[in-house]
Order: sequence, then C-alpha cells, then structure tokens
Amino acid sequence: MNCTLHDNCRCSAAEIKVHCECTHDDIASSFSKLNLKLPLRTPAWEMKKRGEDIIAKIPHPVSADFMIEFNTTFTAITRAETYVQRQLRSSKDATVARKEQKPE
Repeated sequence: MNCTLHDNCRCSAAEIKVHCECTHDDIASSFSKLNLKLPLRTPAWEMKKRGEDIIAKIPHPVSADFMIEFNTTFTAITRAETYVQRQLRSSKDATVARKEQKPE
C-alpha cells in the first residue's frame, strides 16, 4: 500500500529541490495506525524497509533529535544487537539505519 500524507507546509526552492517546513508531525499517530505500511513519507522524513532493516532518512541537513517509543511488545524480534549506521552520500543527504533488539 502506498500512502500519501498531506501536511501543512511552507516550501521554498533549494537548488534543484524544494525544501519544505511543516507544522508539527504527530509521528506517534503514524506508528499507531495499524493499516499503515512502509514506506512512510513526509516532506521532513521518510522510513522504508530494506530486508529486515528499517531505514529512516532525513533528506535535508538538519540538527534534530529523532526518538520513537513503541508501547507494544514485539515477539518477532530475534537478534540481540543494537547499532546505528550513518552514511553520508553528499553534503546534503544522510541515511541512518538502525536495528534494535529487545533485551533477553
């Protein structure tokens, strides 16, 4: 399923792209809706699945904290590793991959 999210945004030109600043996104509500499937896309961030990994991408250089709390127990998690991987593709793109494991 592909989802299109409509946000209240103010956009301006940024070289060959458009940079948008939007009102506060309620990220928690995006994760609480069971009918949503990856990829999730907003003007400010996107999340997609690559194999067993979930990739969070913030396409514009920003300084921000990104915290997701899950108030549900997941029983399908099987690995006991946690790491954060950051790959800089250019000065304007950053991809962050994160795997988390429930402690045994």
